[in-house]
Amino acid sequence: MRLILVKSGESLLDRQKKIAGWCDSGLTISGVEEVRKYAEILNSSGVNYDIVFTSYLRSDLESAFYIQEKYCPWIPQIKAWQLNDRHFGIFEGLARSEAERKYGKARFKELEENTASAPPVLPEYDFRNPVFDMRYFGVSKKCLPLSESLENLSDRILAYYKSIISSYIRNGSNVLLVLHKKPIATIISYMESISAGKKSDVETLFNEPVVIYELNKNADVKGCMTLSASDIVYT
Repeated sequence: MRLILVKSGESLLDRQKKIAGWCDSGLTISGVEEVRKYAEILNSSGVNYDIVFTSYLRSDLESAFYIQEKYCPWIPQIKAWQLNDRHFGIFEGLARSEAERKYGKARFKELEENTASAPPVLPEYDFRNPVFDMRYFGVSKKCLPLSESLENLSDRILAYYKSIISSYIRNGSNVLLVLHKKPIATIISYMESISAGKKSDVETLFNEPVVIYELNKNADVKGCMTLSASDIVYT
């Protein structure tokens, strides 16, 4: 079985150098071209998948759509808010330069890199609170974050992976995940931690567009490979 990890393409907020988090924005034209290239990479390499998982975030949803549209639009897709990117508290949607000015460049860098540091909590009455977003109307209020550390993000992503995604793998499915960079990095770090074979360079894997893990029937790692634009075969 395979676990295929693909990062979503460039969003409008990425282009504007804003902190996306749970704020929504679609793909730029470059982002669409990017993920369509990922689809070509997967197709040229003969990488098949049986089910797609993505988050509730628009850039992830659009990325999954453009990856599937040409070759396999019929493959089922599961959307889960638990796979959303890190919630960045009061900095949601702000320009990075503005956040650094308000909070201090060094302090903001620590928020980004220190696994235990969480941004200041978003006020409950703020319009950016996910409880006001209709996508989350069926989700218990206590489950929706108003700020997250990297540890919080890791706990949320891995809880969903272990309880839901890995069950599909153990039942024989090849799984494609289309997510933001931090959730993908969380999965990669976990897979490398449980790998019985030679460990890959995690930092290198974080920068690869397509990372594929070969897994056994218990969802344990057997091997890892990466794919890039050079793997596309034009016919």
